[in-house]
Amino acid sequence: MSGRAEKKARRALRLELRRADARTMPATRPNDTGDERSADDRPPWSPFRHAGTNRLGAALYVNSRYEVTVRPRVLRVAGVPYTVTALGVANVDQSARHDWREFQRVKNELAGEDADAIEFYPAERRRVDPSNWFLLWCFAPGAQVIDAGMNARAVLLGLPEVQRAFEPDDPYGPSWRLVSPPAVDWEAAP
Repeated sequence: MSGRAEKKARRALRLELRRADARTMPATRPNDTGDERSADDRPPWSPFRHAGTNRLGAALYVNSRYEVTVRPRVLRVAGVPYTVTALGVANVDQSARHDWREFQRVKNELAGEDADAIEFYPAERRRVDPSNWFLLWCFAPGAQVIDAGMNARAVLLGLPEVQRAFEPDDPYGPSWRLVSPPAVDWEAAP
């Protein structure tokens, strides 16, 4: 598919999703984040479907909320090369919405539940800022390349003042409850 034809197909797909969204969702309203939608009036999550490739050869996946490019890359960590999957995430409505829980779900569905991913904020001289597009670097499932993060799952539930409720269809939500958090020896931590 040529670059022009691909752009036209992507535009048509976005328009189709917006029309479907307009038929099923209430009118938009501003919220305190500057995004035109709150979590309550976004379209229900739909499965990702393959929508072709972009001009750089990356696979393109789309669902009701996100358009994601998926391509293998080589990332060097302390001089060691690792093959990673780069997920370029953009909202189908072109907003700047950046929801951690939804990005975690995108990562789980396209790179795997056991894959660690990072979002990198580079030195200003290497900054790439292509209009509300976010990049996740996903390591192979099970490869704990960067010694960061927690060693066990801990999700706060039942505290609406702390975080919003899980969506009813979120497979990574309440059913994943951590019965007891691991004991952490803060004195021994480096």
